[in-house]
Amino acid sequence: MSNHLSQDQMSRCALGQATSEEQFHGRNCPQCSAELIAFTKAISTFQVVMKDWAERKADPWLEKTPSSVSWSRWAAAGVAVVVLASIPIYKHQQPQPLPHPQTKSDELLMQEVAAHLSRPLPMSMERVMVLLPAPESEEVR
Repeated sequence: MSNHLSQDQMSRCALGQATSEEQFHGRNCPQCSAELIAFTKAISTFQVVMKDWAERKADPWLEKTPSSVSWSRWAAAGVAVVVLASIPIYKHQQPQPLPHPQTKSDELLMQEVAAHLSRPLPMSMERVMVLLPAPESEEVR
């Protein structure tokens, strides 16, 4: 390799996932070797600190307090409110059933029959009514 190792290649070397060329360059190049040693030390220091932190006894102020019980009740109440509020939205979004096509034709037939029965004159006389002058409208008191 003519170039030095990149940060990704350094990470792979530290994890043991590097190619044979990367490992060879990391061992033989003084600059890359020094960077790889420093990087490995930083990782191991971080590992030790995190292990100590995880094993440390919890501070008393971080322990469970009585208010955590009320928090769970508030959470349950919040979930109940959301569920109850979503019921009308769910019902509103359900599609309304379309009327049956036969029902529409029945309604149209009934409207035609009602219009025919409400005529003041028979249909044969309507042609004659066009020839007559329009009646004067009387004022309604």
